[in-house]
Amino acid sequence: MEAFREAQVNFKILSNEEINDRLHMSDVLPIVEQAYIRAAEGSIISPPRLSADIGDNNKFIFTVGASKKDRIAGFRFYPTIPVHDPTKSSADRDQLMLVLDSTNGDFKGIIFGKRFGSIRTGAIGGVAMKHLSRKDSKSIGIIGSGNEARTQLEAAVSIRPIESAKVFSLTSNHRESFALEMRQKLGIDVRAVDSAKEAVNDVDILSCTTTSKKPVFDSDWLEPGMHVNSLHSLHELDDKALDRSQVLVSGSLVQMNSDPAYETILFGENRKRCVDLRDIITGKAPGRKSRNDITLFLSTALAGSELLVADYALTHS
Repeated sequence: MEAFREAQVNFKILSNEEINDRLHMSDVLPIVEQAYIRAAEGSIISPPRLSADIGDNNKFIFTVGASKKDRIAGFRFYPTIPVHDPTKSSADRDQLMLVLDSTNGDFKGIIFGKRFGSIRTGAIGGVAMKHLSRKDSKSIGIIGSGNEARTQLEAAVSIRPIESAKVFSLTSNHRESFALEMRQKLGIDVRAVDSAKEAVNDVDILSCTTTSKKPVFDSDWLEPGMHVNSLHSLHELDDKALDRSQVLVSGSLVQMNSDPAYETILFGENRKRCVDLRDIITGKAPGRKSRNDITLFLSTALAGSELLVADYALTHS
């Protein structure tokens, strides 16, 4: 397969298996953090994602970006055609990432599969945890047990002294297998629990990574000092979650402001006080002000961050 690919093209092609073997969370976290810094400086072009209607309420999604410093541009593509499994999301579907040289238009490489998108999304969550959670956070609750949940936990362990994790999802064998796999992989105590409330109680960090179309926890369960990551905040959060947070952060205000759907949860004073993660990282906006602050991260991804991650993977393969 390798010989065939090298004989046919003059750029690299990386499969899901190759990304899984060669790209690690410890590599991706600093790259994603740097992407946010460059976005704040204006050296990364990160427009809102694009979508094309293909009928039957399905779409093609494109995220496009460019890095002036690295002289690269590219896009990530995935369809929203349903995965015929209610426990899975677009993160469980193959995606395609293309990187090209922006000085001459030559292809540098293509990446396809599930792992690339999941590890980039997990790293965004990890960067948010680094800048918003308490530095001595030792426990995390996770609602959801898919690929994105796995990379969120990987990221948390990489940036905080996490000793224990609890996971809840609707299907018991999924959460049990998640706990076993991640316990073996990360060497920490990972336990499956029987309710969302149990996953939320007595943890320093909460990460929600679900396909739910309704709130997955009651924000009254949140305790002072907690940090919350919500990957699908349009559905996962109840009406009080934003009000209860002292610090409210978006992964990309450009993306959020371009999507009218966010007006259903982010309006009034909450919209005015929501800040971009890039501004937290660069010190333009304050983050956590006290140990008792509840911080909430709405994970709207920064276009262009996947471009830097892909370029790293292609360069180091």
